[in-house]
Amino acid sequence: MAAVYAPVSVGSAVGESWTYYYGLAVAFEVIILALVLRLAWTWPRAASPVSPGHAVAPLQQT
Repeated sequence: MAAVYAPVSVGSAVGESWTYYYGLAVAFEVIILALVLRLAWTWPRAASPVSPGHAVAPLQQT
C-alpha cells in the first residue's frame, strides 16, 4: 500500500500555490511511508513453529 500511496502523495503536491507547507507534509509522509515499506520488505521471516518436544518425522517414500 505504501508503494502506491507515496507516489500519489508526491503527485498531488505538484502545481499547488501553497506548496511549501503542503510539500513539507508530503515529504514527511513520504519519508515515513518509505521507512514502513523498507521495514516491511526487510523484516525477518518467522520460522514455522515447532514444539520443542515434538520431532518432525521425515516423509516416507513409497
